[in-house]
Amino acid sequence: MYNYGMKFFPCLLLGLFSLPLFGQFQITGRVLDAAGVPLPFANVRLFHPAGDNLISGNTTNTSGDFSLTVPGPGKYRLVAGYLGYTDAVQTLAMDDAMVIPDISLSPAANALAEVVVKGDRPVIEQREDKLLFNVAASPLKTGYNGLEVLERSPNVWLSDEGALLVRNAAALVLVNGRPLRLEPAALSAYLQAIPSENILRIEVQTSAGAATTADVAGGVVNIILKKPVRGVNGQGRTAYLLRGEASWSVTSGLSLNYGGKNWNVYGNYDYLVNYRNRQLLSTTDYFTTDNFLDDRMVARDSLTRHTYRVGAVVIPHPDHVIGAELSGNTSVYNFDQLNSLVLTEAGELKESGTTRSLGFQDRLNTNATLNYTWTLDTSGTRLQVFADYTRGNISWLNSTDSRYDQGFIENNEDRNLTDNQTEIRDLQADFNKSTGKGLKFNGGLKWTSTNRFNVLQAASLLPEGWVTNERSNSFDYGENVLAAYGSFSKQLNEKDFFRMGLRAEQTHLTKTDLLDASVITQRYLNWFPSVFLSRKITDNTTLSVAYTKRVRRPSFSDLNDNVWKLNDFRYELGNPDLTPEFWHRYEVAAQVQKHQFALFYNKVADAINGIYFLEGEVAYYKKFNEGSQTEYGLEYSSTIDILPWWSMRTSARLFNRQFNDGEGQESFKQATSKFRIWHNLKLSATTRAEIRMSLYSPQADAYFIREPLREVDAMIQQQLLAKRFIIRLHIRDIFHTLIFANRRPFDTFVTTSDYRPFTRTFNLRLTYNFSGKQQVSNRNTQSKNETRQRM
Repeated sequence: MYNYGMKFFPCLLLGLFSLPLFGQFQITGRVLDAAGVPLPFANVRLFHPAGDNLISGNTTNTSGDFSLTVPGPGKYRLVAGYLGYTDAVQTLAMDDAMVIPDISLSPAANALAEVVVKGDRPVIEQREDKLLFNVAASPLKTGYNGLEVLERSPNVWLSDEGALLVRNAAALVLVNGRPLRLEPAALSAYLQAIPSENILRIEVQTSAGAATTADVAGGVVNIILKKPVRGVNGQGRTAYLLRGEASWSVTSGLSLNYGGKNWNVYGNYDYLVNYRNRQLLSTTDYFTTDNFLDDRMVARDSLTRHTYRVGAVVIPHPDHVIGAELSGNTSVYNFDQLNSLVLTEAGELKESGTTRSLGFQDRLNTNATLNYTWTLDTSGTRLQVFADYTRGNISWLNSTDSRYDQGFIENNEDRNLTDNQTEIRDLQADFNKSTGKGLKFNGGLKWTSTNRFNVLQAASLLPEGWVTNERSNSFDYGENVLAAYGSFSKQLNEKDFFRMGLRAEQTHLTKTDLLDASVITQRYLNWFPSVFLSRKITDNTTLSVAYTKRVRRPSFSDLNDNVWKLNDFRYELGNPDLTPEFWHRYEVAAQVQKHQFALFYNKVADAINGIYFLEGEVAYYKKFNEGSQTEYGLEYSSTIDILPWWSMRTSARLFNRQFNDGEGQESFKQATSKFRIWHNLKLSATTRAEIRMSLYSPQADAYFIREPLREVDAMIQQQLLAKRFIIRLHIRDIFHTLIFANRRPFDTFVTTSDYRPFTRTFNLRLTYNFSGKQQVSNRNTQSKNETRQRM
C-alpha cells in the first residue's frame, strides 16, 4: 500500500497538469502613459462585470504589451493600473480572441513613492478562502511591530506561552508566502523586528489546504509586506521596559531597505537585554498518604539576544525572480532560582529545606532560504522552488543543591550539561496552473529532513567526587517526511467559490540511543483531505464551510525515553512509544460587513496528553496517547468605526472542550469564554491612544485546568517631525490582576501552580523612520515592487 500510494499520487498530480483547456481564448493589448510612452509591468486584470471576483490577471512586458486568458464568451470588466496612475476601467463584450485598443493611463493627483491605500478600501475583506486585514488602511499602520499586528488580526490569538493560534491550534506563519519554520522564541523575535510601517496586509486562512504541511493543526497567517521602492529607507528603534522589583529590559534595532531597478536588498538587526524576577507557588496534595507539599520559588534570570536578517531579491528577467535570505539569533540565558519546600503529613511537619538552582543556556539559531519563481505563460502558470536550511545549537548547564532540615531526605547536589544540535532541510516545488474556465490547479512535492543530536551528562556529587548517574543519555534522532499534494479551486460564478485538495505524507523516524545502541523506528503513510466552499450572499455577506484533517507528531524531547529531574519530588519521563495524534477540523463561517462569525468543531484522536503518577512522594510526569478530545464553539471578531476618531476591535470565543479517556469515560468537560477588546482613539492628527481589555474564564484540557485571566492595558502614541519620529508609552496590566494559575487533578493527588510574574510593565518606545526614495515617475520601480511582493 505504501509504495503504490506514494507512486500513484505524484503521477496523478502530474497528469492533471495537462488537462485540456475548453472554451478559452486570448485577448491582447497595450498600456501607455498620457504621453503615449509604453508602461512596462503595469497591472491588467479581468473581472466579472459586477463584483470583485478576479478571473485572470497579468502584467505588461517592457513594451507595454499584455495578454489575458478569457474563460469564454460574455461581458467582462477590464481594469488597467499602475502605481502613481489612475486606473482605467472598460466593460467589454467578447466572444472570441481580439486586440484591445491602446489603454492610456493618467498620473494620479497625489502620486506617492510608496503604497497608497485608497480611502474606501475596507479594513477587513473576504477573498476566496482567506480573510484579509488591510493593515495599511488601519490604525495599526504606524508604531507597532509584526507580533503586535498579528495579535490584533481577526481570528488570530496569542497563547499564554506566546504561540500564535488560529481556531485554538498553532498556526503556520508566512512572510510573502514563505513559511517561517522557527521555534516560538525565534519566531517572536523575528516578528517583533518587522515594523508595521512595512506591512501591507495580513491574510488569515482558518482552514489549511493541501499545500500546507500537515503538522500545522491551526490555520495559516501570511504577512504581506509593502512593495519596496528604489532608494534607501529604513527605521531605527529603541525601547525601555520597566517591571519593578529590579526587572527591566532594553531593546534597540535598525532596519534598512535599498532598492534598484531590478533588485532589492534588505536587513535588520535587533538587540535585547532583559532582567526579570519571578515568583511561583506550587503545591501537591497526596490523597492516599495525607501528605502535602508546599513549594515556593523565587528566581531571577537574564537574557541577552542578538537577532539579524539580511536578504535580497533579484529580477534577471520579468518572468524570473530569485530571492535569498539569511536570518538568525544568538542568545545567552542565565538563571538563579531558590525553592523553599515544606512537606507535611496529616498537618505535621515531615521535612523542610531548600533547593538552589543555577544555570545558563547558550543558544545559536540560523536559517537560510532560497526562493525561485518562474512565470511560464500569461495565463498565470507558475513554478516556485523553495529551499530552506535551519540549524540550531543549544548548550545548557545547570546545577541543583538541595539541603534538608529533618533528615527524611538526604542532602544532594546534581549537575547537568546538555549539548543539542538540530538541523532541518526543506526542499519544495510548487506548481500553479489555470486549467480552463477559471479552474485553477495547485500541486507540488516537499521533502523535509530533521536530524537532532543530543547529549546529557548528568552527575551527582558523592563522597568520592562527581559521578555520572543513570539520567545521562546520548541519542540521535532522524525524521524524514516526503509529501505530495494537489488541489483544485474555482470561482464557479460571481457568488460561489470552492477549493478541494488532498495531501499525502510518508514519515520515517529513527531514534538511536548511542549509549546502549538501541534503535526505535516509526514509519507511516497518512492522507490529509481538505475542502472549502463559500457563497457570496450579498455584497457584504459571505458564508463558507470547510473541513481539513491535520496531524501533530510527538516532539523529539517527548520521544526521549530518559529521566529528567526537576527536584527531589518531581521528575519528567520521555515516552518512545508515542504515536501521532490526528485532528479533524470542521467550521462554518460568515463574513457580514465588518463582523466575522464562525462555528467550529474539532476532534482529536489518539490525543497526546501529559499525566502525572506517584511513587511515594515523588511525582513523575509522562506523556501518553490517551483517549480523544473534542471541542466545539463559536468565535466572533469585528472591526468597527464608532466615530471618525474612535475604532473598536473585538475578538470573542466561546467553546466547550471535553476529554474521553481510553475507556470512553468523559472527564474535564469545561465551557470556556475568551474576550478581548481594543479601543483605538485618534486624539489628533499626530496622537493616538489604545486601551485593551482581556477576560478569560477557566479553561480545561486533559488533566489540566487553567484559572481565569484578567488584564487591562493602555497605550498612547505621539508622532513628531512630519510623522517620522514616534514616541509610544505602553502600560500593561494596569491593575496588576494578571496571575497564571492552574491545577492538575488526578485520582490519588492534585497539583496546583500559582505563577505571579511582575506583569505591570511600563514600556517606552522610540521609533524613527527615514527615506531617500525616488519618485514613482520612474516606471521601472513597479517591476521590483510587484515581484518583491510575490516572494
